[in-house]
Amino acid sequence: MVISDQNGSAIKMNNTSNTKKNRRLRIIGFIIIILILIVIASYFVVFQNRFGSPSPTITLDEEQEQIDSFLANYYLAYRDGSVERILTFFEDDAILSAPNGKVFEGKSNIVIYYSNLFKGYDSIEHSREILDIRVRGDEAYATYKVRVRFWKFGATDPPQFFYEDNFSLKKYGDSWKINALLIEFGWKD
Repeated sequence: MVISDQNGSAIKMNNTSNTKKNRRLRIIGFIIIILILIVIASYFVVFQNRFGSPSPTITLDEEQEQIDSFLANYYLAYRDGSVERILTFFEDDAILSAPNGKVFEGKSNIVIYYSNLFKGYDSIEHSREILDIRVRGDEAYATYKVRVRFWKFGATDPPQFFYEDNFSLKKYGDSWKINALLIEFGWKD
């Protein structure tokens, strides 16, 4: 930039102050970008640790796959909030122990548990992970880690609930039925 002094002589103005400002702004912008990247990376590290690393693939035999498929359908009915479909997975005299310790005996009482659980929610999001499936003749035991979010209209980030579902199953012909379900808060390590 060129300006004139009092005598009319041209004086070349030094742009070092503008250059220094621009350099500072670039450095501040760079630092902000680095901080944002650190926050994003930290989120993914925490997310990975919270849910655990992907579980190793569990090799299931044919009976275990049959049970997992049966329970996958139970979880689909759960996700859909369909009490009627959920009840089809239980024996008539099944027992359900809720996370708060309350026990529901028989389908007529289990329907109350699920009806109250799903009341007021628009949708349910869940994921599950097999911890164990054991088969002994016509009886089986299965344990799953479950993460659930209950969504209401207008919710932006509903809380997540972590459960461990412990199933006791009985085989009738070619199909399985749940005769007991213990739902516990949290995950055991």
